[in-house]
Amino acid sequence: MFLVQYWSDPRLRHSLKVPINLTGEFIKQAWIPDTFFLNIKEAKFHVVPSYNNRVAIQPNGNVLYSARYKINYWCNQS
Repeated sequence: MFLVQYWSDPRLRHSLKVPINLTGEFIKQAWIPDTFFLNIKEAKFHVVPSYNNRVAIQPNGNVLYSARYKINYWCNQS
């Protein structure tokens, strides 16, 4: 599953003409929403050869987070 989240944080505005892309260990320094999924049995980050996620910070402070997960979930079929 690909998870994509988008939000605005005015504190992250910068004067560069291009987005700042964070990957790897640098992502841990950025605030990311605490998203959760209901009925999950197992979830894993997709790691080939490193974590498959990134954060892009636009000059206006808009943030785009994307990650790839492997998820097994339980579905109630009543």
